Amino acid sequence: MSSNSILTGRVYPLPATGETGDRDLIVIRDLVLRFRIGVYEQERLRPQRIRLNLVLEVDGSEADDDIAKVLSYDEIISGVKALAEGEHINLVETLAERVAELCFAHPNVAAVHVGVEKLDIHAQTESVGVEIRRRRRESADPSVFPLPGFFARAARPRPKHPITILCLDDETLEGPHRAAWLARAAEHPGRVVLMVDAGRYGAPLDDARALDAATAHHLRLIAMEQSARALAAADPLFVPCDSESALTHALEEARIPVWLPVAMTLGRPEIGERPDTTAATLALWLARHYGAERLIVVSDRRDPLPSEEAIDSRFAPPEDRFETDVLPSTAAEAATLVDR
Repeated sequence: MSSNSILTGRVYPLPATGETGDRDLIVIRDLVLRFRIGVYEQERLRPQRIRLNLVLEVDGSEADDDIAKVLSYDEIISGVKALAEGEHINLVETLAERVAELCFAHPNVAAVHVGVEKLDIHAQTESVGVEIRRRRRESADPSVFPLPGFFARAARPRPKHPITILCLDDETLEGPHRAAWLARAAEHPGRVVLMVDAGRYGAPLDDARALDAATAHHLRLIAMEQSARALAAADPLFVPCDSESALTHALEEARIPVWLPVAMTLGRPEIGERPDTTAATLALWLARHYGAERLIVVSDRRDPLPSEEAIDSRFAPPEDRFETDVLPSTAAEAATLVDR
């Protein structure tokens, strides 16, 4: 059977490869995480349990009982967790390839065997999934040994420059100062991510009191996306983005990403399903998740940011991670969005 065959079951140790020197196997069994994965609509609405099994063939000749000289399984697990926190993935084959690429970020990894299983798809089976086996290409460059934490950084794309997330609430979006704020954002292509509330597209939700909280929350997110797409359609500088990689690409292309929150936030356990979810709540989450330098919320409300009781502490902003400013809608002309 070829190494690309689709299988179900467990990952077993790599077979002997001949004269390969002193090689060790690092084994991670039954790592279960929730991923946003799948091509069907029901799979896009909620993360699902995925079991991963990994076997890495590494050079163990210089370990010498020194943790600094070995590949830590904690780093591998942290990297895979970063993948789980990232964008939606359609296929288990794609996830397996990304895990393999993650492992090859370490120069001592010669080969990897990755198993990816969906646990909650078919009632008649324990799991379904794929296994792949990959060996490092001869052209791979092992000359640079990354610093600690490199697995997580390799798994999650990041902009080259510090960014500001600019969040416009409903009143600002529909008020007389909207154009001024959009013009200020346009002065900093590649440095600003725009988050907008639902605006006029959220009005129908006022009649949705009979809906359960999860449905109302989902509809609120969709309304925000309608608002974002309508804004982006009016100016080619603004581009709608629904994933971390799309955000990063738009910034690198010197454009202004307008964030579409459904794919990245729906179903995340730290983001409660609330019918009163606002763009400020989600922008707060994005600022921490994406590594923003600053969050600016434009609102004339007294308390536009969510209270500590309304959000999960897992994404409450540490004070030393990014600055948070609340500015009135009239402050567009005087506001400083990014540090030069």
